[in-house]
Amino acid sequence: MIIHKITIRNHIKVLKFHIEGTILMLLVLLFFKFEKFMFIAFSGWWFFITLPVIYLHLKYYLINKGEMLEISNGKIKIYKNGNSNELDVKEIKKILLYRSSSLDKGIPFMPLECYQCIRIIFKSNQEIIITCLMSSDLLEIVNLFEGLITERIKGIYWPPLVQPKNNK
Repeated sequence: MIIHKITIRNHIKVLKFHIEGTILMLLVLLFFKFEKFMFIAFSGWWFFITLPVIYLHLKYYLINKGEMLEISNGKIKIYKNGNSNELDVKEIKKILLYRSSSLDKGIPFMPLECYQCIRIIFKSNQEIIITCLMSSDLLEIVNLFEGLITERIKGIYWPPLVQPKNNK
């Protein structure tokens, strides 16, 4: 039994690539002594990649805020705001994994590619979204559901913009 919830460690793991890129940009700027053109170019690029990361990070956080997920013995237990809901794995219609192909190779091209999530859709049309802020290894979670229909959706930017339906 593994309990998945939002942790500081998962926040840092998702933001690690962006933080490293920011440090590298600052070092290059330092090398160029913060020359005006370089500063403007790097600042523009930094805002271009940072604003979507902030948006997506906040969106993922709000989706799973206060949730705890436990998967064991063919059951999925969801704890949120003092309430618990238990769902049977046999009731899963399909699992959608939103994940960039570059994560399989180990090196993302953009910080947005570090964000991934799983959408579990049940036969009753109830949905659960598990984001990378709850678990750093979403493939491990998908592998727990052997024999179920799993669809991989590849891309760079896939915010599950809608809150899952009927999630208690």
